[in-house]
Parts: sequence; structure tokens; C-alpha cells
Amino acid sequence: MVDVVSTLRAAHAQLIAQNPVTVTVVRSDRQDDGAGGWIEQTRSWTVELRLVPEHTQPTIQTNEAGVIGLTGWSFYAPWDADIQEDDEFTTDSGRRFNVIRVEPRSFNGLVYAVNGSAQEVT
Repeated sequence: MVDVVSTLRAAHAQLIAQNPVTVTVVRSDRQDDGAGGWIEQTRSWTVELRLVPEHTQPTIQTNEAGVIGLTGWSFYAPWDADIQEDDEFTTDSGRRFNVIRVEPRSFNGLVYAVNGSAQEVT
């Protein structure tokens, strides 16, 4: 069983290596300050993953600011990547993304990949 997971992890690593992007993941957590409020703490680290557009055209939304285009992206990250919903990440070229879904992939309870969706912030 471990051989199967090792093979799946290696295949997923090859998928990422075909077109890797290094991103800086940022996570903000609120910690109780002991006085009825909170303190926001921000942590960051880098992850190498692969980004693939979900559609060829952006989704158009209208809000108070007017019409905006949202581009959805799928990401493929290593099995041990620490990425959660609501995290943000930025590529080396400065493109920013919000993580909207994370799907760890597993075989017999052992994770071999972390996939998900993100929206580009424009």
C-alpha cells in the first residue's frame, strides 16, 4: 500500500514539475487577547505548486464597485503542502490569489496530493 502512495506522490510531483510556480502563502489568524478582543497574526511561507486556469474566460460579477472579472484557477500542490481555504498566495511575478477550496487526495487514508481552487485577485 505504501508503494502505491509513493508512486502516486511521485506522479503528482512530476505533474507539478512540468510547470512549477513558487508562491508565498499568507495566513491570518485571530488570537484571543485575553481582554475581550483579538490580535491578528499573519504567517507566511513558500510552496511550489502548479496553476492551471479553470476557464478560458473570466466570470463576470457586479458589485457596489461595478463590473469585475474573476478568473478561477486550479492548483496542484505537494502532498504535505500547508494550504487551507481562505489562505492567500502571491506568485513571484506578483499575481495574487485567494484559496476558495482545498481537496486533499488520498489512497487508503494516506494523502498523496493537495489540489484546490483559487480566484485571482485583480
